[in-house]
Amino acid sequence: MAVTYASFSRRTRAKLKPLGAADFLFLAAWSATHLDDTYGAYLDEIEHGDARRVLRDALDAAWTVVDAGTLRSGTLDAGFRDELSAHLAAVRDIDIDDLDFTRPSDSGVLKLMEATEAALSIAVTPDPDPTDALTALWAPVDVLNTIKHGGALRPETDPLDDAFFAEELAAQAAVIADLQAQARLSGADRRIHRS
Repeated sequence: MAVTYASFSRRTRAKLKPLGAADFLFLAAWSATHLDDTYGAYLDEIEHGDARRVLRDALDAAWTVVDAGTLRSGTLDAGFRDELSAHLAAVRDIDIDDLDFTRPSDSGVLKLMEATEAALSIAVTPDPDPTDALTALWAPVDVLNTIKHGGALRPETDPLDDAFFAEELAAQAAVIADLQAQARLSGADRRIHRS
């Protein structure tokens, strides 16, 4: 059975309440990095290398903001915000209409794009709420839904305790707990709690 966004959101949103914009950005960039590590090379295989470069550049920019601590201190330079907005526009402009999102690799590419877009949206939005962080955290779970069900339509149930999803959900819970404990995570931690 599939994990539904509604059940995932209910469980995860409560954990995000004490966190701020810098933490939301870390979570989104962390999730996008995992998807890039898992599905990014597929873009090169299917001759979408330009899209991969756009996504990599956008993720690098997001990690630069994480490392600079500018969201935590509220000192994001207007010029850099404009640069992040340009990366966001470039990500949104990627054309992947030829992909079949019922296939796990294609779904992974779509979710990589969504998570990267969410990270950039957090970075450019003054006082962001957790919605974009939730979108980014949902992305790898939704890819797992596609893998588990072969892209077929899935019954809407609430199997958050299904062992198939346990590794991803445990990694998310661990990084959220680190942030709740006010750990100063940086780009060096971009693969923390990932095997």
